[in-house]
Amino acid sequence: MSWSNPDSGLLGIFAATGSGESDEVDSDFWLLGGEGQLYLDNITLYVQAGYFDAEEHDPEFEEDDDAFQNAWFGRIVGRYFFSPETRLQGEFSYANGEQDDDNQDMDVYSWGARFDQQIVEHLAIFAAYNGGYFDNGSGNDTGSYYDHVIRGGISITLGRSDLISTDRTGPNLDMPWAGHWAASGNIVD
Repeated sequence: MSWSNPDSGLLGIFAATGSGESDEVDSDFWLLGGEGQLYLDNITLYVQAGYFDAEEHDPEFEEDDDAFQNAWFGRIVGRYFFSPETRLQGEFSYANGEQDDDNQDMDVYSWGARFDQQIVEHLAIFAAYNGGYFDNGSGNDTGSYYDHVIRGGISITLGRSDLISTDRTGPNLDMPWAGHWAASGNIVD
C-alpha cells in the first residue's frame, strides 16, 4: 500500500511471501517493511527497509534449520532516465540475521544494475545483472559464497506511454532478491 504524488515522491508499506530452493531444500520466507521514493527531474531515488524471516520446509531436515532468518534489511535503488524511453537502474541491499539452528550471525550483500529501452509504446526490452555475497562468519560450520545472475527480456506496461510515466504513476515498486536470501543459508552451511 502506498501514497504517491507524481511530482514529488511516494511513501508506502509492503509485505511479501515466497520460497527459495538450494541444495534440493526449500526455504519459505516472508518480509515486511516500509519504502519511499523521491522524484528529482529525471532521477528517482528509492529506499526500502524491513524485516525478513525464512524457515526450511523439508521434513528430512527439521532438526537442522539452516535458513537465513530473523534478519533486518535495507535497500537503496537509483534510477536515471536518459529520456522518457531509456532508463538505467542501480541498486544495493544489505541484510543481517541468523543462520543455522545455532543462530550464527550472517551478512548478505546484494547489488544490481538494469538497463531498459522502450522499443514501442507499452513494450520495452531490458538487460540486468544481480550479484550477491553471503557470509556467515568464521569458525566451525561456516562459509561464504558469491551469486551472479544475468538476465534479459521484455516488459509490458499498460496505461502508461513511456518508462518515466510508469515510474512516477504506475507499477514502479519492486522487491529485494528475497528468494536468494532464503536459500542462501543452506549453501553457506
